[in-house]
Amino acid sequence: MTAPTHPRTWRSDIEPSPTEDDKTERLRHLVHGRFGGWVRDFRVQVRDGGLVLRGETGTFHVKQMVQETVVAATAFRIVTNEIEVDERQLGRPAAGSQPGD
Repeated sequence: MTAPTHPRTWRSDIEPSPTEDDKTERLRHLVHGRFGGWVRDFRVQVRDGGLVLRGETGTFHVKQMVQETVVAATAFRIVTNEIEVDERQLGRPAAGSQPGD
């Protein structure tokens, strides 16, 4: 018997597939782990067959990096990136910290 060429082919037969909530929670944890204090109140919602990103950050650069991180981590398309940028409202994390560290 030949082993499947892609592990997910056989694993999906054994393990239950993650629910929509599980998937969005994993993305939320990924972004929180990668960007920490650079993104606040990050949320992912499924709408119109894609993802809506929400939260707050102090720079447009971080907003774009979060979107690129989510795109790389899932097959879903981004319907809209509603992460708000407000440099006046949000302070930067500790000195020397870089987004994505």
